[in-house]
Amino acid sequence: MAMVAPLLFQIVGFQNTGKTTVISKLIRELDFSGLKTAVLKHHGHGGEPDAEEQKDSVKHFRSGAIVSMAEGEEALHLLGRLEQSDKIDAMLALLSFFKPELILIEGYKHLSYPKAILLKGPDDFVLADELKNIKVLLCWPAVMDKAKRKNYDIPIFNIDDNSFFDWFVLNYQNITIPVKRKY
Repeated sequence: MAMVAPLLFQIVGFQNTGKTTVISKLIRELDFSGLKTAVLKHHGHGGEPDAEEQKDSVKHFRSGAIVSMAEGEEALHLLGRLEQSDKIDAMLALLSFFKPELILIEGYKHLSYPKAILLKGPDDFVLADELKNIKVLLCWPAVMDKAKRKNYDIPIFNIDDNSFFDWFVLNYQNITIPVKRKY
């Protein structure tokens, strides 16, 4: 049986705009609809992502292993190092191994995949002006009117209601793209 490439969609915005909260709600809606979802998160705070130092797998990784994985009760914990040149493709390939139907990418705002942008303050509109492949805007109440006045030719949703989640579940096949297979 041929493996179908998962679909990709990004959720982007500046720090503290609600990306993780939106993705968590979206995952619950997709799961309820029977869709298997994977997530790739950009750790944009500098340095390596946090890991529990007391765990053996972390000790192995910190000792120099290029990859360390621990498994228990069907859950995996993975730490690895990737070459800079192809890290996005490698991470998507790794996530594809788990056979999700959809991969959500949190962050990596300058990638060209289809995306939703979260707008919280007036300065955030620079993202709507400079980023590519924007499919939807999620606005905090303080900027909702400004977004509507700009006449973007895409759907605009208030972050405080569930309309975006309903819209996404109904439309995800038309606004996502498949992972390009390089592996």
